[in-house]
Amino acid sequence: MPKKTAIIKGDGIGPEVVDSMLRVLKECNTQMEIINCEAGSEQWEKNGSKDKSYIPDVTMEALKESDACFKGPTTTIPKP
Repeated sequence: MPKKTAIIKGDGIGPEVVDSMLRVLKECNTQMEIINCEAGSEQWEKNGSKDKSYIPDVTMEALKESDACFKGPTTTIPKP
């Protein structure tokens, strides 16, 4: 049975790092149900700063329902 796995690509080089990791996992024939999530300062700015946190509520809910999470690097700027 596939494990629910949240993926947070992050900011800056995060997406590149996480994409490389996902290619390795694919070659290993891992059984995962991928749940793509957003977090970090770039998503916060993109969404018009409407979220109270760098981790949106929708991402928090996905994390609660996941068996695991892989997260790339994120940028944190003061006072989100």
